Amino acid sequence: MTPTSRSLPLVALGLASLLAGCTRARRAEVAGSVAAACACEARERGADAAPATSDPAADPFLRGLAPLVARLPTLPLAARAADGTLTIAPVRLPDAEAELLDALAPATRRTVPTFFVFGQAARLPTTPARVADAALDAATERTALDADEVVEVGRARVGVREERVLRVALLRKGEGPFRYDFRWSLRVARTDRPDGSVWLRYDLVEDAPRERVTWFTGVATLEPVGRETVVRELVSLGSDTSPPFFLKGKVRGAVHDILAKRWTVVWGAAVAGRR
Repeated sequence: MTPTSRSLPLVALGLASLLAGCTRARRAEVAGSVAAACACEARERGADAAPATSDPAADPFLRGLAPLVARLPTLPLAARAADGTLTIAPVRLPDAEAELLDALAPATRRTVPTFFVFGQAARLPTTPARVADAALDAATERTALDADEVVEVGRARVGVREERVLRVALLRKGEGPFRYDFRWSLRVARTDRPDGSVWLRYDLVEDAPRERVTWFTGVATLEPVGRETVVRELVSLGSDTSPPFFLKGKVRGAVHDILAKRWTVVWGAAVAGRR
């Protein structure tokens, strides 16, 4: 609220006290000014008290991510020790995996024999903007994923929406003779909301060169709570690589560990205020 708007109640009282000494025409004119001033103040107070917001599931920015958005509130907050250290333990959501796979065309479904949905949530002593800055930063993501390459190859901004395209490479992942290279490009979009929150979404860049990555989507909501931020994020990823049955558990564990490190590094960078 501006200094002028804060003084509106006093201005209104002063104007009202002059009404008795004015002509009828003047009283009508001043009364109209008082009403307009009070209405302006009410609008500004309303904006301060209850900023506009919307349902994430219905917002165009998150269109197509309903199976993920619907499960964000179910994610348990990471435990935090007395010294502020977080215990990052990604949660796998098999029901979301099944729903997303069922929504794919049969031909597409056959190209993703390896498919996971993982999520995590935490309360961080920082702002939504800092968390978003860390998630969009290529250097932070390279460290977070322990990747061979994360390079920003494109950036655009339209109003409150910002997009960055990151080219990612994770090479020789696996063990023994079952080691594979994974390459893909990821579009990370950010929108800053009227209520102070920030939403993020992740999408595979379909027309960019890629290797062994056939699916990648994700969503995050960063909500201000006092001086902290509650961040909830879900990512879904799929590959046309099908490891032998005796390695499937290890593959799932490897994805879990990669995401645990990612969230630890990205959220740690956000709290530290690093880009």
